[in-house]
Amino acid sequence: MSTFTMVGGHLIPYVRTQMTEAIIEDLRGYTDEDSYLYDLAHRAADRLEQLAAICADMAEFDLCDLDGHGYCQTHLWLHTDPPCPHLRARATL
Repeated sequence: MSTFTMVGGHLIPYVRTQMTEAIIEDLRGYTDEDSYLYDLAHRAADRLEQLAAICADMAEFDLCDLDGHGYCQTHLWLHTDPPCPHLRARATL
């Protein structure tokens, strides 16, 4: 199932979730400090926060405007699979 949909010629995320924040909270919620998983979970949360910040800084938040071939004219993305990386970054955040 696609996570994107067309609205008025624009490709937008189909479902807007706060999944990144929820995952970070779950990872930080691991409290057994004697476990190897504690360190792993907190390092993963740190890395995920860094990646989310990079995506937010790099993604242009203008809507993707698709031409008749499905290419994003706003961001000059000439592929349909995968969709425009700006759209994927917005959907991930």
